[in-house]
Amino acid sequence: MTGDDEKKQMQLIGPAPAAVAKISDIYRTVLYIKHESKQFLIACKDRIEEMMKEMIKDNGQGEQMLQFDFDPVNLF
Repeated sequence: MTGDDEKKQMQLIGPAPAAVAKISDIYRTVLYIKHESKQFLIACKDRIEEMMKEMIKDNGQGEQMLQFDFDPVNLF
């Protein structure tokens, strides 16, 4: 499967506010990336982490936190 074919198989949902969007002045947003290949999801995670590091370095953004869940049970 080529890279373009894999992207066509991907489903992107969001970003959207989390079910509990703000806790103690911390705003939460969710983004779901669905794909049958765990390797593809890991590659997406790695690229997102790289982009966040670049954005923080280039723009002096405040502290950001990312969490990745490859097998979510609760969709919050």
